[in-house]
Amino acid sequence: MRMPDPKLVLVKVYYRILWFLKESVPVFMITAVVLFASDKIGLLNLIKYIVSPVIKGFLGLPLQMVDVLIVCVARREAAAGMIIKLVQCGALNVTQCIVAVVLTTTFMPCLAHTVALAREMGTRKAAWMMAYISVSSILLAGGLYWLLVFLKK
Repeated sequence: MRMPDPKLVLVKVYYRILWFLKESVPVFMITAVVLFASDKIGLLNLIKYIVSPVIKGFLGLPLQMVDVLIVCVARREAAAGMIIKLVQCGALNVTQCIVAVVLTTTFMPCLAHTVALAREMGTRKAAWMMAYISVSSILLAGGLYWLLVFLKK
């Protein structure tokens, strides 16, 4: 074994960061525009109203998690940053943070992966798979929430 050349490591890290930024910044920008537009026309509030029994009731999470899940579908890495912000502003306690991390980790794959899956397996199979993954992750996270609440008592 020998030590890698620091210059070569830095060059590789530079190119990996550049590749990540080229791939993710447009997705983040499009997602931000979609979220902004959805909020302005009231669609985001409608979505939050529809899913509030699941998010607040079953999962025990604040409604801001809807924004996190939408961004999670666009690009999974962004969800972690949004969860950290929710923790820092006091919107999530320890139990909710654990549930949020499990939910975003197991929630349906990002958009790029979903498109690739649809190309490989066909749109119908991919849609069924995304529905199954989403329902499974919600049931898993909800079960975890209620287990943690029960153990806390």
